[in-house]
Amino acid sequence: MTKMILARHGETDWNSAGRMQGSVDVPLNERGRGQAQQLADLLADKPLKAIYASPLKRAFATAEAVAERREMDVLIREDLQEINVGEWEGLTREEIAATNPELWQQWRQDPFKSPAPPEGEHYLDFQKRCIDVLDAIAAEHDENDLILVVTHGGVLKAVLSGLLGIPWQSRGIMYFLNCGVTRLRWNPGGRVVIDGFNEASHLSDVQTSRK
Repeated sequence: MTKMILARHGETDWNSAGRMQGSVDVPLNERGRGQAQQLADLLADKPLKAIYASPLKRAFATAEAVAERREMDVLIREDLQEINVGEWEGLTREEIAATNPELWQQWRQDPFKSPAPPEGEHYLDFQKRCIDVLDAIAAEHDENDLILVVTHGGVLKAVLSGLLGIPWQSRGIMYFLNCGVTRLRWNPGGRVVIDGFNEASHLSDVQTSRK
């Protein structure tokens, strides 16, 4: 089984401001850059075979902090990027609720059954592409290869809730810190074993945004 280290990107100003980032290419802020270096410290002695990342700056820069210490390339996978929430991107939850209250309430209650955000991506499609891309990445590697995948909180929640069968209404039990680490063993098309969840002992400041 391929060993995966899944990491959320470092913090951005939109994280701390509670704005929906989605597919908007927001860069890391100062704290986020520090978190990326702490992730690199954690993984400095790990025998990584490959490093993958979302194409968005916040994920790529986090992965690059790890890669540059070992002269490795970061491999971009488009399907690792965050859900596209269309016209809601850049808004706070309060702003969305004020401008589109009915759809926002439906989407918050169950995005699997709700229409997609205006000009955005349906959650069913999002979850499928997230699981599919990790399955495809695992299929590229030999058994016991160790790889790093840097992506987004929404991607991690979609993957883990799908694998564990956690209903949307219980999503609050799953939260991923900026540069927190989740460890999996992934057998392509088959069984997935979770070895660690949202580990953050390497972070000096774990008061990262829940937004």
